[in-house]
Amino acid sequence: PTDAELWTAFKRRLADWGRVVPHPVIEGLIAVEDALTPAEEDALSAALLPYFDEIELKQQYQTRAFHLGPFNRGGNPCACDHMANKIWAGTEYAKGGDNQYEPVPQIREPVEPPAAIPAGPLTDLRRRIHAVRVPGCLEPNSLDGILYDRPGSRIGAHRDDPWSGKTVWLHTLDGAAMMTFVLRESVTRKKYQKLKGEQIKVSLPRRSLLIVSGHAREEF
Repeated sequence: PTDAELWTAFKRRLADWGRVVPHPVIEGLIAVEDALTPAEEDALSAALLPYFDEIELKQQYQTRAFHLGPFNRGGNPCACDHMANKIWAGTEYAKGGDNQYEPVPQIREPVEPPAAIPAGPLTDLRRRIHAVRVPGCLEPNSLDGILYDRPGSRIGAHRDDPWSGKTVWLHTLDGAAMMTFVLRESVTRKKYQKLKGEQIKVSLPRRSLLIVSGHAREEF
């Protein structure tokens, strides 16, 4: 099947999660409203909060963040680089391309592995994500949690690293959020040139889902 056919089939499967709202301008940016039930939200929040309690508040942004599952800490560079090559093959981000990813540094010292994703609501969510078969996602195997301590809390502008894969899947728990997308200066695709220098705001209601893939993942 073509990429278009894969995404059409994926969106049909995604409709089982909630109301699917593709972004009107940015390809690969898809919001799903009411993707979680209140009971699912409560269970996920209860599973995540103990991790946040152990994290020091980042005063600059008023946030707390943690990571579970495999992570690039330099302990297994060959495997990480091989995965990145496979994920970005045929794009400008592939090895030797104009915007190739930064290889994992060769760190020889023992590295403490991150905690595994515990059994329960978090692994239940992972199974649901895997079952919907996201194009470009080989296997959901890691999780980043960010707690915004107060209104106005934020994280700085960034792009998730190549080891996060071609598709990033985000949920909002216990409150609404706002995501801001900015076109990368190096992007030359004609359809997006009018967006240069603009901030594209995407409002995410409580218990919603945002999928970032394709142009949204690679060009913003």
